[in-house]
Parts: sequence; C-alpha cells; structure tokens
Amino acid sequence: MESQLLEIIQNLSLKVDALYADRERTNTHQEHTMDMQEQDFDPYAKTRAPQVEIEAYPELMDAIPNMKEDFFRSPLTDEE
Repeated sequence: MESQLLEIIQNLSLKVDALYADRERTNTHQEHTMDMQEQDFDPYAKTRAPQVEIEAYPELMDAIPNMKEDFFRSPLTDEE
C-alpha cells in the first residue's frame, strides 16, 4: 500500500515537472500585477457593501403563510 502511494506521488511529480518544463519552453507563464493603494487614502472613511433586497422563495411563502404579514413576530402565544 505504501509503495503504491509513493509510486503515485512520484508519477504526479514527474507530470508536474513536465508541465513546468513545457511552460518554460513555450513562455506561457502569466505575470500578475497588483494595484497599489493611493497615497491620499483616508483611514477614517469606511466603504460598505451595497444593500441587497432579499425575497423569499415562493415555496417557502406557501409553507409558512404568516411569513408575509409579520416575519419577526415571536411564535409564542400571548398566554405565556
């Protein structure tokens, strides 16, 4: 079992090495650039995510009919 795992790892290593060699030979590597933050950045200005309006699935509305009227109502009765 252990020898099979070592053989699989060795085969994968050979395949990865072949891919690296092929990429170097064809010069298909990609360069990544990173945008730098502006110098006039204000640390006290906060950016928030935009608001999203969420609608319930029709199946959920059919399963819980009271959900349309008062979603945040406590399920406890007034007697308790």
